[in-house]
Amino acid sequence: MPIDFGSATGRRIVTTANGAERALAEVQLFDPIRNLPISRVIRCVIDTASQYTILPQSDLDGAGIPPGPVVPIRTIAGTVASFPSQQVDLLIEGQYHINATVLSSSAVGFTPVLGLLEAKDAFDFGFDFSNWYFG
Repeated sequence: MPIDFGSATGRRIVTTANGAERALAEVQLFDPIRNLPISRVIRCVIDTASQYTILPQSDLDGAGIPPGPVVPIRTIAGTVASFPSQQVDLLIEGQYHINATVLSSSAVGFTPVLGLLEAKDAFDFGFDFSNWYFG
């Protein structure tokens, strides 16, 4: 379900069309050699049910990261979709640098996702949910 990021507040929460509330994380692609972010801030829904982080292909293209091998994913509904995968460095919330395999999507209306493994890695470096709102 597409998410309207215009409903996000300073407390890192966004409300979906059906009224559900979701926590957000700000993610950027990162160049560890230059020690600089190399993309815009990508607002990702934190989805601990997702095994992968999925980012817009346009952001990877803009950072000069080409599509990698295709990974088939079976959704909870049982359908199979295929996504290009890339090994990238991410900067989460402007301060937690991790290396991750991410998938990319060029689908219209796609909502970027920060998956379980990357959220867990960020927590290992000190990321916390003190600014999240649980309603």
